[in-house]
Amino acid sequence: MKLLIVGLLIVAMVALSATQITGSESQKDALVNLRMAHNLAHHGVLSTADRAPFSASNAREPIPNLVTAGHLKLMALGGHTPSYGELVQGPGARAVKVVNLAWVTLGLVATVLLIQSLTGSLLLVLISTVMVGYFFFAVPMFVDTLYTELQASVMLLWSSLFLLLAVRTGRRRWFLVVGVCFGLMSLTKAIFFYICLLITATMFLQALWAARRRRPWPPLAGCVALLMGFSVTVMPWMVRNKLQLGTAQLTQRGGRVLYARAIKNQMPAAEIPGALYFWGPSIYQHASARLGFGATLRDFQAGGRYQRINRYGSDFQAADLKAALSGRPDDVISYHRKVGAEVNRLTFALSQRGAPDSYLLAEKAVGKRARVMIASQPARHLLMTPLFLWRGIWSWPNVGVTFKANPVYVAAKDLLALVSYMSLFALFLLGVIRRNSSFLAITILPIGMLLAYGLLTHNIPRYSAPAIPLTILSLVILVGRSSMPARPLDASAGNSVVDM
Repeated sequence: MKLLIVGLLIVAMVALSATQITGSESQKDALVNLRMAHNLAHHGVLSTADRAPFSASNAREPIPNLVTAGHLKLMALGGHTPSYGELVQGPGARAVKVVNLAWVTLGLVATVLLIQSLTGSLLLVLISTVMVGYFFFAVPMFVDTLYTELQASVMLLWSSLFLLLAVRTGRRRWFLVVGVCFGLMSLTKAIFFYICLLITATMFLQALWAARRRRPWPPLAGCVALLMGFSVTVMPWMVRNKLQLGTAQLTQRGGRVLYARAIKNQMPAAEIPGALYFWGPSIYQHASARLGFGATLRDFQAGGRYQRINRYGSDFQAADLKAALSGRPDDVISYHRKVGAEVNRLTFALSQRGAPDSYLLAEKAVGKRARVMIASQPARHLLMTPLFLWRGIWSWPNVGVTFKANPVYVAAKDLLALVSYMSLFALFLLGVIRRNSSFLAITILPIGMLLAYGLLTHNIPRYSAPAIPLTILSLVILVGRSSMPARPLDASAGNSVVDM
């Protein structure tokens, strides 16, 4: 009966997600993902080229596009073979985005297994499934798109589940699975490559310390298995990139993102209140306006004191875009367009010199410049990090499932986002204080992701979005079960059996 209830609820949430998938036009990075998946399905290569020769590319991470390409293959077997143009907008776009329902299903199943393993409460399982489904898996921004935040969230959930099993049991097979999951996460969002390496190194140190003191957890063999699983998963992609592109990097866009952060580190103190306002939630915007330190819409338009912060929707947007596309960074106003303008300027200059792969070289050049800028002012970089962490908190979209930017919904959603975000860190701290390996297992990955994005990027809201399901689960655990039996880090808790 429990399985039936939970199964029906999962089906209902997947059906709700399906209602949010439309034929809306794919844009920007989603178009790159679509192009790569289409080329793989029809030409056998992950490429961004729009005509032959279809040369290999690492413009985006491979896992989401491999799955989408498989979906396109299945569509072809069913007699539906739309062209790339037909997949961009309209019925073809909806058909290709239906692949997201598989990811939604996997995410909801992982949600159920995590909460059941941690609490054993059917009520909390049902509450978690509804909340995660309604506030994330059915939200148009995540399910009605070919961006990869949805896939990253699913990888986070499953990786956290298997990490929970690994630390509870100490069994090598679960550590091996964790390593594979770490690799798949890295091939979904490249930033996880560094996060997972850091976590793996920390676990190795813990294992060596435990072995030295003759303590059983975590077994060194388990850590070796984790590293093996991780290496076997990511190495083929890195070797492919090295052989075909001359670089072992997982993706090619890291330089641009780091440069955006280095540029915004130069933001003067007078602009920080504007950034707090512009990147903050509606609650903060209304409160700051009433207290007299807020901002007005005029402040973010041409000539306004916060004009450079305005990413979109300004009265100078068209001129900014034109200057960026022309490679004229000195004529750009916004921080956002200045990055693209500089990349384009370098690309044009390198092309004129006859350099091959001028765009890739430009990306590397701005990445190198960013590292120099940050290294020259490390204190400033660290001082600016809380501002970008603040930006990442408010990653829950204003457009929900049934409420489309309703002011009451937006305020309630922002409050829930803040409480959930705080719950994630609270659960992590409880794990440290109580030496509770279960709490640490489900919080270390999303916290690592949030801190990495806050430290290394300009952290636009969607970057932090994959952590939303686990922040919600953290809130449910804290509220629904105020005290859980402590699980010492050096103790094995036996197999985690999902009893439904």
